[in-house]
Amino acid sequence: MKLSLSRHFIILAVALALTNLSAAAFDLKGLFGGGSSSESDGNDNKLGNIIGGIVGNLISDKDVDPSQLEGEWKYVSPAVDFASDNALQKIGGAAASATIEQKLEPYYQKAGLTNLQFTADKEGNFSIQLKRGTLTGTIEKGENGYLIFNFKAFNKINIGKISTRATLAVNTLSLTFDVSGLIKIIKTVSQLSGNSTVQSMVQLLESYDGLYAGFKLSRATT
Repeated sequence: MKLSLSRHFIILAVALALTNLSAAAFDLKGLFGGGSSSESDGNDNKLGNIIGGIVGNLISDKDVDPSQLEGEWKYVSPAVDFASDNALQKIGGAAASATIEQKLEPYYQKAGLTNLQFTADKEGNFSIQLKRGTLTGTIEKGENGYLIFNFKAFNKINIGKISTRATLAVNTLSLTFDVSGLIKIIKTVSQLSGNSTVQSMVQLLESYDGLYAGFKLSRATT
């Protein structure tokens, strides 16, 4: 019975997303700016991202223990989370997330974040290898399904503890950080590495106060 209800709920959620796609696209156009000659293609891509986001949020494990992150993970795309546990709110959130993730992608490329590799062990120690340096630290269990990442840059600069959302579905991991914490990470790395191309990305992230943003990762295969 539970499986049947879950399937019906997923179908209902997707149907509602399809029904409201035009309205959502209109609202998001005003909220996030833009409209272009490639808008039709963009809407097609956005629809796929929305549906994938809805289904992924419904079936993924959001109460992740640090030991479950063990392994090597490689960057796939930006990830955005509005940190809502209400499934109906996530339908609208998935639409907004897809738009913001598309806006973040070119900034991630310029900042060298698309080469990111994340490695963790069972004890909760982690490293994040970036094009211009490495972040290390520890992961601990927080409250309400959140994780706490304690960051150090280049093994010497203490960035501090940052609230993190982790969702895990098979071999796909999404790590999203409180946006103020992500900005702190980006600013620290850019200052230490001499990368001055991230200011525009920081300004974009600052406009989404209260957001969780980060990375979608896939498990590295041997």
